[in-house]
Amino acid sequence: MKADPAEDRDAPGPWPVVPPPLPGEILTSWLQRMASVYGLVIVELLGRHHRLTGGWPLAGAAPQADDLAWLSDKTGYSFETIRAMTPVSLVPVLLDGFAFPQANLAHCIDRFGLLTRLGRPGARKETAPWIDTQWIGQWGCVGCLEEDPLPYRRFIWDLPWMLTCPRHGTFLRRVLVWPGRGWMPTAPAIARGRPDASLVRLDTLTLEAVTRGSVALTHTMIEGGTWVRLLRAALEEVCRFAQDTSALGNRVADLWTEAGFRQPWGAVRELPYEFLSHAHKVQVMLVAALAIDYAQSLVTDWMEGPMALMLTPGADLGDAHK
Repeated sequence: MKADPAEDRDAPGPWPVVPPPLPGEILTSWLQRMASVYGLVIVELLGRHHRLTGGWPLAGAAPQADDLAWLSDKTGYSFETIRAMTPVSLVPVLLDGFAFPQANLAHCIDRFGLLTRLGRPGARKETAPWIDTQWIGQWGCVGCLEEDPLPYRRFIWDLPWMLTCPRHGTFLRRVLVWPGRGWMPTAPAIARGRPDASLVRLDTLTLEAVTRGSVALTHTMIEGGTWVRLLRAALEEVCRFAQDTSALGNRVADLWTEAGFRQPWGAVRELPYEFLSHAHKVQVMLVAALAIDYAQSLVTDWMEGPMALMLTPGADLGDAHK
């Protein structure tokens, strides 16, 4: 007969059976596996602490400290171990926050713009630069799931600025995962065929930022948080920068041509990255990869932004972080 922690939900001390977290597992996946041990769903397992299942990364949904402390008591795992399975662990190391004004997109671009000087192009929508409610919990790597003795959801799959699995060199695919029990694909991959090598290389750097806390670039090494903010600003700039006759405007247009796409205009150019279709996400990411590659080369005279300095060997960083 299975033990039922729901009968003693608020009593002190750990639950009798707690499966160990798996490498890179996101908290909700672990909780689902734990609940299934007792024949429960997550809400029944957690009771009044159901806030732990609040969707990520919605503003205000990051787990509260008291909920994490309660779960630590019930599972026997440290507060720090459990917190590391949640998005709140990325703040402020990689992300500024989940609510305004810290998570304001224009604020991110102003501080970490690669192509353009402060205040340009400026965000037209009040959106945090890492919140994509259409992405969360829906994407995964088929290769990883096929190798899993126990299928589970990875933390990195919920990051909307990673479109591929660097380990398998494939696009992520929309999948339904029952942690610890099974999984099935529910839609084709984000794009056909294998992703361009530049896209996999870009996602590899993002994976390094999230898992190691630093990124090794061609001429230098930067903090993981710097990389995430740089990438997010570059995604916005290459999509939003208006076509004009300036040297910079022509160069951004050339990036789109070199990547094999038309530079977006109209409604598409008005939308933040998180609001774009999957096809447009891929295009913007590929163009951003080109921009960052050029920034790492010695030919950076067409870039204006403070982050171009941070990717240039021997540069005086000065006030770039301010």
